[in-house]
Amino acid sequence: MRRLYVFLLKNFALFSSTRGYNVILLVLSQYISALFFFSIQQRWFLELLNLKLHFIVFSSALSLSAGFLINNFYDLERDIVNKPIRTNLNNQISTNSKLILSILLNSIALFAAYFASYRIALFFLIYQFLFWFYSHKINKILFLNNLTYVLLVSFPFLVLFLLYNNFSSIILLHSGFLFLLILIADILKDYRSLHTDIIYNYETIPSRFSEFWSKSILSFLLFLALGVSVFFVFMFQTNYLIFYHYVSLLLILFLVFGLWKGKTPTTFYSLSSLLVRFYVLIGVLSIPLLKYSKFILHNFLDHLVK
Repeated sequence: MRRLYVFLLKNFALFSSTRGYNVILLVLSQYISALFFFSIQQRWFLELLNLKLHFIVFSSALSLSAGFLINNFYDLERDIVNKPIRTNLNNQISTNSKLILSILLNSIALFAAYFASYRIALFFLIYQFLFWFYSHKINKILFLNNLTYVLLVSFPFLVLFLLYNNFSSIILLHSGFLFLLILIADILKDYRSLHTDIIYNYETIPSRFSEFWSKSILSFLLFLALGVSVFFVFMFQTNYLIFYHYVSLLLILFLVFGLWKGKTPTTFYSLSSLLVRFYVLIGVLSIPLLKYSKFILHNFLDHLVK
């Protein structure tokens, strides 16, 4: 019984250290996007026979997990103060074990990516280096830390463009909306570690600016996301996706209200969790609806980008 308890504890600690929820969300978004949007198959499930897709998803999951393990190592001092329970759980796996495991995961990821193509393997090699560089240097640079983190979490999703060689302005816009939500959530999360960030010289928006200016910056990003939703509402003719963005309008207004009324780190962390753990997930699950959306100005953005 004790062996079973230790085994479960170690696995739960590994899931926590690699931020398993984020990895699952990435894998889910990659498969949903590939099956329901990028695929040119008449029957979407035939795309499951595409081995290159599985290699990419596998490499993405391993690379992101390894990146979180490395980031966990660099943020250890700060996390002990900010997240004592979670840190004690993560410490069930030794630091050396985490570093060795991160190297192993990255190596397996590159090996798997090479079976998809050498370009994709090169993509993941650069991605893994950037994740290490973020943890080592960028993590303490104002705003660039939040922006880089969200890019790194979202970047494996973009590798699908390499696989399918299919640029779509529609899915890019939807991805941009979800990107903004994750960015806002990441900045909100910094309120939880405000005092520790000041002690350890982590430059974040809440630790660098006054409460008024921090909330003003977040409000600007929220209204930017609101603008994207308004664009969808007016430019898309659909009976499905439009409802997601109608709800987005109400949610963002609620978040702006909660942001300015909130005073405690717990409140801001709750708003962050609402975005990432609930609404971003719904946004990922809504990706199949994009395939059946009709754009009023046909190919307008595609021509604009070209």
